[in-house]
Amino acid sequence: MKLLLLLLLSWSVLATIAVYFLQEDDPLLPEIGHFMELIPQGSESQAYLFLMGAKAGMGEDPIEYGRTVYHQYMANKEMPDEKTMDDYQIKYPKDDMLFCRGWKDSCLKNIFEYSKSAQNIISEYSKYRPMFKQFTQFDDYITMTQPDIAEPFPNFQFVSIASRLILLESIQQFRSGNVDQAINELMGNLKDLKRFYEQQDNLIGKMVAVVLMSEHLDFITILSTKSGKNPPYIPPLNFDSRGLDRVFAREFAMGFYLFTSLDKQPRFFSDDGNLPGWFVRLFYKPNMTINADFPIYKQYSDDSKLGHQLFSTIDFKADMHQTEQSWVRNSAGIALNRVSHPDFYEYIGRVLDLEAKFLLYDQYRKSVETDVRLSKVLNPYYDGEFDRFQDDPGKLCLDGPIEDKRNLRCLTYDL
Repeated sequence: MKLLLLLLLSWSVLATIAVYFLQEDDPLLPEIGHFMELIPQGSESQAYLFLMGAKAGMGEDPIEYGRTVYHQYMANKEMPDEKTMDDYQIKYPKDDMLFCRGWKDSCLKNIFEYSKSAQNIISEYSKYRPMFKQFTQFDDYITMTQPDIAEPFPNFQFVSIASRLILLESIQQFRSGNVDQAINELMGNLKDLKRFYEQQDNLIGKMVAVVLMSEHLDFITILSTKSGKNPPYIPPLNFDSRGLDRVFAREFAMGFYLFTSLDKQPRFFSDDGNLPGWFVRLFYKPNMTINADFPIYKQYSDDSKLGHQLFSTIDFKADMHQTEQSWVRNSAGIALNRVSHPDFYEYIGRVLDLEAKFLLYDQYRKSVETDVRLSKVLNPYYDGEFDRFQDDPGKLCLDGPIEDKRNLRCLTYDL
């Protein structure tokens, strides 16, 4: 009996020691703090509040409206009211011709053709034109919410709608014979979209700007071709202004705060759970989970700074590296780490494709000026391979390492 009690006592002591040591988490990697410092910080951003409040009615201040929306979210972010948060979102117009997706087949042609009857929809959304002009004057854009997978998105569709209205009005100006005014209007908005892109710390915001800049470049070329004018000079996109490292720091931070919030969470394994925190810690260590996730986002951030040729050498199908972990210490964390990440290379590729499109535009512009057919082009992705492009009717397209789902490597010069 004494032996049995001694064995039980020994097992209890060993179990207590094991539980104690299995509570210990690793320290965070020091590089993580430096990486998260890339996320822009600020007390208040008028540009962000304006975009949040772009649905403001006539006579309302979009910034004040956006501030109300922001405070509603902050007051209820633990249990947000989805209906309340949806109410501030602008609905994209349901017009498959005038508000089609620019990369879809026949969309650019539809925009040009149906712009003749666009006055009703231009009038319906007329307030967005002066609002957008006001919005482009701000230079303090910072996402004010803490990175969170459930954070509300600003009204990026406001930027899309306003830019499409400018496009439609420019085409109408062109039809009225005001060719220079039409092209200058698009040139001015393209410049504003570049600034919008450079300020964005949000992946979706950057991708919206990329698509809109591509559309504007197409229509500047199309209107120049149809009018018989030489396309105007447009500076290439600044390689140093990609700013994707800030985006990936923010994307990483979403996981960081999520993994941190799960530490000792009683409902970790089920919504109605009520487990003691020490028990959850046996299976889940937030720092170990975060440390394992970090190399993926750091790799994306580093690769987003590569030039076109180096980017094209990446093995996009290879698994991203994660820090090795112990199943004994962090089995639940490993399971979370194995949840698939978005293919961020696709988004990096879109930015590089747009840069390539600007370079293609400049080569086309020079060919028109010199009246020499563009039989070969420089493709920034491939050193010396001057003929890697497709010359379709009214369109020039470059090859690239990633599928071009948004026609960002294609320049449309005629319809």
